[in-house]
Amino acid sequence: MGCLGWCASAFTSAVDARAADTGAADVPSVDISTLIPASLSGPFVKTWGTLTGHRAFMGTSSIATELGGMEMGLETTLVHTPSDLAASLPAIPMVKLHFNKSWGSLIDFGFSGLYYPGFSILGGSVKYIIFQPEEGLEVAARASYAYTNVDFKALGWNGLALAPTGTEIGRVFLLLKSRTVSTEVLIGKKLEFAEPYAGLGYSWLVGQVDFPIKLTVLEATQTLSTPAFRAQSYSAFTGVKFRMPGLGFQLGMEGSYSSIGMHYLGTFIGFGI
Repeated sequence: MGCLGWCASAFTSAVDARAADTGAADVPSVDISTLIPASLSGPFVKTWGTLTGHRAFMGTSSIATELGGMEMGLETTLVHTPSDLAASLPAIPMVKLHFNKSWGSLIDFGFSGLYYPGFSILGGSVKYIIFQPEEGLEVAARASYAYTNVDFKALGWNGLALAPTGTEIGRVFLLLKSRTVSTEVLIGKKLEFAEPYAGLGYSWLVGQVDFPIKLTVLEATQTLSTPAFRAQSYSAFTGVKFRMPGLGFQLGMEGSYSSIGMHYLGTFIGFGI
């Protein structure tokens, strides 16, 4: 589990010690902030919320066509790890599916995500073209929202043993939840084979880490939750999207600089009609 497993181990050790002090098999209901500082849970939430945020990989021009204006593809992105999380882990990968659809000639919708029971990374955006001259740069505004709810038990992780007295009385699992809202203003120009673009953005995220504790002796589950962590960031990004006329094949590349150190470099491969 890497850094997540280490974090879970730290929580488990603290819970083990608290349960051993009470001499009881049941784990007392406590605020998890008394066991682990926000300086540890905060970087996890910040990293997770930024990593799973929605990235549209669309420029300023409308994707509308005579055939309907739709795009489907796969995003692969590397996000730089902030220094307050893990200096030994320089970047974290993220892969998501994308579906985009135009609505008229001025509005585009974008959707991205991954879904598996217990594992949800879902995002969406709406873009409105503010200025669309016949010659020169176009200007557009975009708003995005992303929601994640990831239970690592759904990925096959069996949790960490809870054994305050040497005998396992339960297991500790890990859930990550976050919501990210972003606004962007971008400029660009659609050419015959490519569309370069650049813009500025502002993001706001909130999330928390939950540690459900499954007690085998009492057949009960308690959940310890970190306080909600909030973060704000500014970003500058640029990208280009290549289109192969007649065949629908698309290749996009995008990079971003973030004020909280979570820069990213990503690609989009897909097709459109």
